[in-house]
Amino acid sequence: MDMGDHTLSQEWPGAEAPTTSVAAMDAERTLVESHVITTPESLKAVSQELADEFSVESLTTPAIRGAQDQIQTVALQMDGIRTVITQVQDQMPVINQQTRDLLEAAEALEKMLQTIDQLALLVDSVAANVQQVQGEVEEAEKELSSAVLQPLQAVFETFKMGPKGFR
Repeated sequence: MDMGDHTLSQEWPGAEAPTTSVAAMDAERTLVESHVITTPESLKAVSQELADEFSVESLTTPAIRGAQDQIQTVALQMDGIRTVITQVQDQMPVINQQTRDLLEAAEALEKMLQTIDQLALLVDSVAANVQQVQGEVEEAEKELSSAVLQPLQAVFETFKMGPKGFR
């Protein structure tokens, strides 16, 4: 077959034209001529050879398996995340109720602290009043004892004198 002025890229789309010597071009021409398909059987043979050499299954099976493994791993991780999210969502009403209960308890404690502060002021006031009353009671006892004791003291003095004092 005479190739004439045709280059490899014209005969075989996608092939690059040689940029080197005439010998390289002749070698390329020989290679092309040896692969010229002239019969349906040769076409089938070349197709089978290319299919065997560049089998899509053989090239992509490991990649597909790797991708499937990665997809399965990601799917399992997503299931785990969904499970955690579901658990958190299931716990949210309980957590919200506990939060409300804590806020109510905090408000009750605040009111208790205010009441305790008021009671402390009241206790201080009562303690001051008790001290004042105790002082007044002591003073009254002194006054009472001296007023009551004066007549008794006179009687006592009389007893000291003996029977002569009663005469």
